Amino acid sequence: MIEIRAGFVRALEVAVVTVLGFALATVVAAQVTEDGPIDYRMLGSMTALILVMELVLLGPWWLLVLARRRVTLTDKGIPALGVDWSQVTGVAPVWRGNARQVGMAVSGRGVFLPAPLGAWWRPDSRFARDVTTIRRYAIQHGARLDTPVPGRSKATMIATALVVVAIAVSVVAVLHRGVISPWTPVAGDLPDGCAALDDPAFVTFWPRDRILASGEDTAGSDYVRSVECHVTPALGTRTRCPYAHLTLQLIASRDTWLGTGVGDAMDRLDDEREHVSAIEVSGLGDDAVQRDDGTTVELLVRRANLTVRVAVQRKDPAAEAGATEAARALAGVVLKQVEFR
Repeated sequence: MIEIRAGFVRALEVAVVTVLGFALATVVAAQVTEDGPIDYRMLGSMTALILVMELVLLGPWWLLVLARRRVTLTDKGIPALGVDWSQVTGVAPVWRGNARQVGMAVSGRGVFLPAPLGAWWRPDSRFARDVTTIRRYAIQHGARLDTPVPGRSKATMIATALVVVAIAVSVVAVLHRGVISPWTPVAGDLPDGCAALDDPAFVTFWPRDRILASGEDTAGSDYVRSVECHVTPALGTRTRCPYAHLTLQLIASRDTWLGTGVGDAMDRLDDEREHVSAIEVSGLGDDAVQRDDGTTVELLVRRANLTVRVAVQRKDPAAEAGATEAARALAGVVLKQVEFR
């Protein structure tokens, strides 16, 4: 009688490969259900998080199950599997996707032994010795090894097909959605927000002599850098100026371990799209959204990781077109002042 065990090391390798396969499958499935470009940082973080969770939650249990696998060979056969040596006509190693196992041809059907387990990604001398031991033992006790193991190529074909499908889905997702890569240009230093008010393209909407004050606020954190400019009309020109107040805000999102600044800016614009009055605006940045509540025209423009927000509060309802044009002109001026690299 011979007892062959799976072994802790082989069980550990198989458990890691299995958990990794589940993690990759989860990530591929997520790419199919999500919208927008694939964020390389978010993809890496999600893969790492899923892998760690599965290793912590499933790894120990899977490892314990695999490590306890064993098979007992007796003079008559393998009682636990109902195999008699006289029925065995083939013994060969079989790749089962996450590991190699020993397969047997038993009365025309395939039987796969729970042990030994072999690494599929590298040569495994111990597994080879165990296969040789089983073959010799089977022959010595009446087995006739002259037929292939049924189902030997089926497992390989299924595993290969799954890999091909996963690759194909990933390629389609990349082509359809695009990718935010480490080489995507991002905004450099932010300009002074109020400096854009002197640009001729904006002065036609709000001449400098009609501005009472332009206050600028600068803020920064580990996640964003922002510059904000507030504008109110001068006292003597309020009757001639159709705008009651203007706010210009520049937000440059930074990369974090959870995602890129470009992805964060995209999310900010997606939140703006949820407003009932939001409409898409073409010709500004990578994408832009505008909404109007009857008093204030608010425009949000994104280019790469930079979001430009312009809010124009009009004093005269008849100045609707002028407020819209002023907001779009100011956003265009700011985008020209920012260097993307």
